[in-house]
Amino acid sequence: MFASTSEVIQASNSARAAAATKIKDLLADNVDALPVLMLAKACGSTRSDFALEDLFPTDWCIACVENAYQIRMPRESLEDLGTKRISAVVDEHLKGRGFERDKRKISKSMLASFEEWKEFSDLPVETQNYAVTLFGKISSALGQEALKKA
Repeated sequence: MFASTSEVIQASNSARAAAATKIKDLLADNVDALPVLMLAKACGSTRSDFALEDLFPTDWCIACVENAYQIRMPRESLEDLGTKRISAVVDEHLKGRGFERDKRKISKSMLASFEEWKEFSDLPVETQNYAVTLFGKISSALGQEALKKA
């Protein structure tokens, strides 16, 4: 979850949806003071379980894990690919091969890829589409003036 005094963006799943409702209930009269955006909906995804890593193409995420662990992850062996969060699918696969997911190791592989991206057009097309939709929703939730001040 990203949070500041002006916005909350949460990954999407049933527990986080309940948290969003609770936040709105607690704020009652000031609900507009803190917009709550569910990441999947804000990005235009119809998946119910969606997190930051899902902003990136599945093949790119898997390639980062393969690079981090120096293994191959045949796509046909990955259960629920496309329906579950990629991190859950990767966890299951790594555990089945005797590994525990090491976020630092995977992050290092991801960062190496990020460093190659200098322009928006360098991002994978799927990520570009999610970003445009997400920032449009943030802009609407905060109002255009809030973004100009940032």
